[in-house]
Amino acid sequence: MLDSRMPESIKSGAHFLEPMECLDVTKLPKGPLWSYELKLDGYRMQAISRAGKVGLRSRRKSSYTLNFPQIPLALQGLPNGTVLDGELAALDLHGRPSMSLLQNHQTTHPPIVYFPFDVLFHLDRNLTRLPLSERRKILRDICPTSDMVILSEVIHMDADGILEFVRENSHEGVVAKRNESYYEAGRRSGAWRKLRSSLADVWRPSGSKPMEASNRCSELSTSIKRGY
Repeated sequence: MLDSRMPESIKSGAHFLEPMECLDVTKLPKGPLWSYELKLDGYRMQAISRAGKVGLRSRRKSSYTLNFPQIPLALQGLPNGTVLDGELAALDLHGRPSMSLLQNHQTTHPPIVYFPFDVLFHLDRNLTRLPLSERRKILRDICPTSDMVILSEVIHMDADGILEFVRENSHEGVVAKRNESYYEAGRRSGAWRKLRSSLADVWRPSGSKPMEASNRCSELSTSIKRGY
């Protein structure tokens, strides 16, 4: 699949890329062109596999490999020449990401989990010009998972249902992404958008019955335990 779709002109050795940024909004985009993930309160982190070793780099390219050595060990099955983008989070007793626990992880010892949501290179090939929907498929195929590495999955709910769940469960917010978007390193183009729960205009799903909303929240809660 990679050979047939990837032009020779964009082949490159795997390396750190400046992260693609989310545009802050007060209302989520809706429709079939968009998909949704939970916004996690953690550290943006790239996992880079080269020469049989996996390293962690923050959004400012600082090395976090020695800060969280359990994560590179959990990613040892990642193919050489691969770069993942994701979020590193510390979980509280309710399974919610907590920035304060993450910042004090050496004294509080919370569960640390890496949530990959994108793949930028695979086998030294640059994937950033593939649509997000295809990059997600590749990510699912190549990324080793465990209690410490959980893929960030798309939440199959409408925008209003997700917002209701985020509000009721004290999550940070929602990220909306265009399914066919390229990975635009270092840019905030609007193809990825984030809504913080404190800035949302509308919370209640229009036309939803109480039982329908409850069922959707239960489904989402299960998704989070599996990784979003």
